[in-house]
Amino acid sequence: RAEARSKIIELQNQFFSLSGFELIVPHRELVKEGELMKICRKAHKPRQFFLFTDGMLYAEIMVRGEKPSGSRYIFRKFMPIATLKVKSMVDEEAEAMNIKHAFVIRSSQKSFVVYADTPEVKQSWVTAIEKESDAANNLSSSRTVTEKGSNYEAPVWIPDDAAPKCLLCEREFTFINRRHHCRACGRVVCNACSSKRLPLSGPQLQRVCTVCYDERAGKDGAAAETPLPDAGDSSSGSDPRQERNTAALKTSTDPSRSAAKFPFPFKRKPTLATQVEKKGPQEKKAAAPAGGAVVINIGGE
Repeated sequence: RAEARSKIIELQNQFFSLSGFELIVPHRELVKEGELMKICRKAHKPRQFFLFTDGMLYAEIMVRGEKPSGSRYIFRKFMPIATLKVKSMVDEEAEAMNIKHAFVIRSSQKSFVVYADTPEVKQSWVTAIEKESDAANNLSSSRTVTEKGSNYEAPVWIPDDAAPKCLLCEREFTFINRRHHCRACGRVVCNACSSKRLPLSGPQLQRVCTVCYDERAGKDGAAAETPLPDAGDSSSGSDPRQERNTAALKTSTDPSRSAAKFPFPFKRKPTLATQVEKKGPQEKKAAAPAGGAVVINIGGE
């Protein structure tokens, strides 16, 4: 136990940032670590993976040391072992993506494809993840409380460069017609084909495509969401900025208000006539200097 704890303490010192994640906790032990290539939304990126007895963490490599202990990382994601699953990809599937020795990591937090340098490294990761996942599942039957949303598996997102067009309506993506990912199936779709939202892993509503909405809305009894401004994907399921802007537009019921024509609310600057109307009789008189001349300050105070 003492040796396992000292390893995690040494590992914590290798992180520039853990983003508030608590790495040192009781009963956590490091099982395996190593570098894998992760297929991200826009590119294939090297990531350092750490398999613990209670989950898997992956990090961005900031500094490469001659020894593993000399490298430095930034935390990206931790996936609990209770929801962690792994599936080996056959050679035909991997070759279709121009990669080799690939496997899929799935969890309630995130799902993605990774690949190793050799088939031996790939198999060692698949075996280790399966072993820890099976051990956690054997213990879960004795637990009285399970993780909320543990039955949900996040989809593997289709990379942006694999979809030049919306996978539903086939409209080409442009600077205006932005890409969005369905949080239920991982399809790359346009804003019009992903204007609905559903609760997937919890009470929070997440963007889904029209196909997934039609399939799930009847089961969940969920209501359609108001279409959102097309601002591209965000890293989370919902974008507070979009929600705030949409709410601002809804409250602008007066058609004469120009604020309703813009995606961001703004305050109209008061005109000179409005400023004079708001002044009282004493202020108006004081505003006029001797000689009857009127001075208007154009540049502000």
